[in-house]
Amino acid sequence: MPDQHEPMDHWLLDDHLNRLSAEERARLSDALRNDPQLAERHRRLQRLLEPLDSWTTPAPPVHLEDRILERIAGRNRAAPVAPTPAPVKTDRGYFRRPPLSLREMIAAAAVIALLGLIFVPGLSHVRSTSQRAMCASHLAGIGQGLALYSGDYDGALPSAHAMPGGKWLRTAAVGGPYSPNSRSTFLLLRFAYVSSPRQFICPSDGRAEPLQVENPYALVDFADSRNRSFDSLNVAGPIPVYGDAPRQPYMADANPLFVNGRFNLIDPDAANSPNHPKLSGQNVLAIDGGATWYDSPRCGQKRDNIWQAGAVRIYKGTETQTSRDDTFLVP
Repeated sequence: MPDQHEPMDHWLLDDHLNRLSAEERARLSDALRNDPQLAERHRRLQRLLEPLDSWTTPAPPVHLEDRILERIAGRNRAAPVAPTPAPVKTDRGYFRRPPLSLREMIAAAAVIALLGLIFVPGLSHVRSTSQRAMCASHLAGIGQGLALYSGDYDGALPSAHAMPGGKWLRTAAVGGPYSPNSRSTFLLLRFAYVSSPRQFICPSDGRAEPLQVENPYALVDFADSRNRSFDSLNVAGPIPVYGDAPRQPYMADANPLFVNGRFNLIDPDAANSPNHPKLSGQNVLAIDGGATWYDSPRCGQKRDNIWQAGAVRIYKGTETQTSRDDTFLVP
């Protein structure tokens, strides 16, 4: 008999099959009253076994035994009896495995289903957490490249110099020519401050595909929006110098306000990145290279919303941040 601290999940099926003693059934009843999760698993098991409980065996026909014996005798006369399979020899001797009854098969299926209810959600959470950690590691690698770049350019952050009057949102109907913000972060890959295109991919981003190119120097931008999972500080507006605002966000998981090159009208204060839908948050890379997980978009230099330019809520694709300490991350 298990002690009082041992999990009682394996008692649930025994209780349904009337295999528990009076003392064990009393202990299980106390546990069900005090453990809501155990009680919920008990209810699920009862629902799974309802078809078994409702199974009824019809009464056998009259003289069934005599009819069976007559048929066996007739079969023996018509064909030779097949030899009985020999017992299987193992290290522990001989054994012959009896066939499973319908009740045992249903009970086994119920146990498998119960184990799935217990362990599958936990495995999914472990996988999501692992992907989140890998995503933060990729951002931290970009942060190292950012430090090297700024060291070579007197503290300046990467900037491809946006076109005057240009639009950073690809499908915007207003503004001048398309001037993608991603060209600035691509400088880190183009000049080998970041060694691999995979650094710009978050493992949780199911739509992402690493850039496939042997010589990034031959390009001026990512070939496709799927080549990067992260959005970065809008270089069309005022941007800080590397050492002036070390904790200001520079890059993060994709901004949920701009999806597939279009503005997505949602509440920016309640929105988290679509890269991690199950974890409801985003990894954020600060200028000093630190990658941190936040469950809210308010994590800027002044705890401002990293998805917004100031207090702007409707975007046409030409907006910029209002000051150097205002964080505004765009595609």
